[in-house]
Amino acid sequence: MPRGRASSSKRRKSTGKSELPSLGQLERMLAGPDGAPESAADRAMELVYQAWDASSPAKRVALARRALEIDPTCVDARLLLAHQARTPEQVVAALEEVVDLATSALGTSVFSHSRGEFWAVHETRPFMRAKLDLAQALWSFGDRALAVRHAWELIELNESDNQGVRLLLVTWLLHMRDVAGARALFERFPEDGLAHTRWSCALAAFMEGGSGERADQLVRAAADENPHVVPLLLGREPLPDSSPMYMGIGDRDEAVAYVQQSLALWCEVDGALRWLAELWPVGSIRGQAGQPG
Repeated sequence: MPRGRASSSKRRKSTGKSELPSLGQLERMLAGPDGAPESAADRAMELVYQAWDASSPAKRVALARRALEIDPTCVDARLLLAHQARTPEQVVAALEEVVDLATSALGTSVFSHSRGEFWAVHETRPFMRAKLDLAQALWSFGDRALAVRHAWELIELNESDNQGVRLLLVTWLLHMRDVAGARALFERFPEDGLAHTRWSCALAAFMEGGSGERADQLVRAAADENPHVVPLLLGREPLPDSSPMYMGIGDRDEAVAYVQQSLALWCEVDGALRWLAELWPVGSIRGQAGQPG
């Protein structure tokens, strides 16, 4: 499942060198000062960090199980194992159990005192990760309304949306033809310059009123910010099978991430791809997608 990519600051691309910390390294740095882990919870989390960076699923599972032997209440270890369930129903049930465990571990006061700033409280992050995974599983396995509810709750709890929940939620809302809900989400992040937001905003306008001045203006602005989206959506350039590790605003990796997530939606909306093809006919100068031919 995709990890949050919501930061609006430019991210450097991976070059095969150790330019950026791995997820495990980053969370380890954020967890506190260096030094040998002392408590059972610390020792268990050290194994979770290793599991996140493990190169194989089998090694991740083994490390997660070792973590639970040390600390049976380790939410992140349970979260790793929840995805090993055999059926979609079992995956959802396991994730629901993890969310319940994480909720109980936090206690009620955190939800009232830290509401809106959850991600800034490091102890809430296992809960946030588990709830996002549950939302994604629910969406994938058919309970879309409940998935959307979990996503909205995550944004309410963490208004800065460090996890990038809005990038999933906006696509989900448009899949459900909830343009009003998508518009409410746009209004919460008015300065968001990410491709997911700009292109979703343009598509929402097309869904409401078809091609015309407003929709055309929004899609041209989106293409000005990231011209790589157009050829990927229209199949004029191949869409990679693998998801990019890192992305920056306006770069091709961001476009790939957006199109991988939203191509099915564009195909569902009657006339949407034809609209793009008419604005950018074959032969348009690459890199100037914001200037329709």
